[in-house]
Amino acid sequence: MTLITPEQGLASFEKSAHLSNTLTLLDENPLPPLLVGELQADTTPNTVQDLQMQWKKLSHIDSVQADFAWLKKLFNLMQLGERIALGLAILLGIGALLSVGNTVRLALENRRTEIVVASLVGATDAFVRRPFLYSGFWFGISGGGLAILLVAAGYYSVIAPVTALAALYQSNFVLQGPDILTAFCLLMAGIAIGVLGAWLTVGSHLRAMRPQ
Repeated sequence: MTLITPEQGLASFEKSAHLSNTLTLLDENPLPPLLVGELQADTTPNTVQDLQMQWKKLSHIDSVQADFAWLKKLFNLMQLGERIALGLAILLGIGALLSVGNTVRLALENRRTEIVVASLVGATDAFVRRPFLYSGFWFGISGGGLAILLVAAGYYSVIAPVTALAALYQSNFVLQGPDILTAFCLLMAGIAIGVLGAWLTVGSHLRAMRPQ
């Protein structure tokens, strides 16, 4: 919450409306003190409406204003953006999984004779699978690291225009960049996709390569 005194409100109004000469004719400042609240990112329109009803019941508050129409539009746009981002993330994850699987499949085909001979002399599936899981692990680390670099590059490429746009609207909006937790999650997701893709591919092909 930010308190705006009548003096601060009048000064801001004079600056934005260019009425400094006219306002000097007033006997007293007609503006009341204001409390401006900033919403958290996860605040829903229903929560804002509940807060408005609670604040209206307070005896020392004359009025509470909130643009619910704009807030609902913004909230719906944010939900749409989140779902689109989630859908794209799932599609990219499936694509990465298939890519790792195809790479491991080619490696399996190149070492088919070696795998068959190893199976004949008693090598277990776990023994045969292990080097390919290591490959999937390193594929995942490489993919996760590349994703981190791309996200960071995208952030630094748009931070200046976004900051300038926020300044035009007199907003203190700050675009949050990728933090350590985000980078760690991307890296872990890459490793999981790489290992899972290798595991599934090796498992299905080992059954076909097993000597009869």
